[in-house]
Amino acid sequence: MAPTPAAEALVAAIPHRHTNRWPFARSVVPADAVERLADAARREGATLTVANAVSRNAILSLSQEADRALRAKGRYRAELARWTSPHRGRRDGVPSTAIGPCDALEILPIRDFGLLQPHRDRAAAPFEPYPTIMVLAIDGDTRRHWVNAGQALQRVLLTATWLNLATTPISQPVEIPAIVLLPDDGGSTGR
Repeated sequence: MAPTPAAEALVAAIPHRHTNRWPFARSVVPADAVERLADAARREGATLTVANAVSRNAILSLSQEADRALRAKGRYRAELARWTSPHRGRRDGVPSTAIGPCDALEILPIRDFGLLQPHRDRAAAPFEPYPTIMVLAIDGDTRRHWVNAGQALQRVLLTATWLNLATTPISQPVEIPAIVLLPDDGGSTGR
C-alpha cells in the first residue's frame, strides 16, 4: 500500500522537527492550525485541546513545582549532565546550540539543559507571559494506550512542524506524579 500524501508530508517533516527552547512568537495559534493538530491526535485515538486561562495557569504552576522538585534530585542533574556533555563523535544528546536562554519571568518551565553548564554565558529573555498550551490525552492507561499516546504525540509534533509552528513539551508533572494542586491555598502545590 502506497503512503498517503499526508503521511509523506509527515515523513518530510522529520528532519526539521525539534524542541524549541527559545521564546515563542507573541501571536495566537491560528484556529485552522489548532484544528489540524487536534485532527492529528484524533487519527491516533487521542484528544488534543487548548487549555483555557485557568487550566493554563494550573498547568504552569504544577510544572514549575515539578521542575523545582526534579532540579533538587541528584539523579536528575546527572542525567542532564549525560545529555548535555559534549563528546567527540557523539550523535545523541542535546548540543549546546539547542540550549536557549533562561526565562526572565520564570513562567514557562522549559527544561533547562544549561543548568549544569555554568561556564556558558546565558542571557535571560522574556518568554511569553500567556503561552498557548495544548493538552494531549488518551482514554485509558494500558500499554496499548501508552503506545497510542506516543504515536499521537509524534503525529501532532510532526504536523506542527509541517505547519511551521514551534513546540516544546511540558512533561515535568508527568515525571513527578505526586504533584497535585491544593485548591484552598491560592495555587501552591503539594503532595
